[in-house]
Amino acid sequence: MGIASLWYVDLEKNNSFRVRPEVGIAWGRFTYTYGFNMAITNKNMSNISKHMFSVTYFINLNKKAKW
Repeated sequence: MGIASLWYVDLEKNNSFRVRPEVGIAWGRFTYTYGFNMAITNKNMSNISKHMFSVTYFINLNKKAKW
């Protein structure tokens, strides 16, 4: 669980500050995360989804680690 703060800016000089609470689960080398964007400023900024889902894969580049 966590929270992120984001500042979106587009090429037309519009901007929007968002807060995104996130919840996730890790399984082996994968992490699955879901977040919900909540607009603080400029709530009508287009092309920003309220939902975010991400998948992360961990690649261990440390040869000394045994994982």
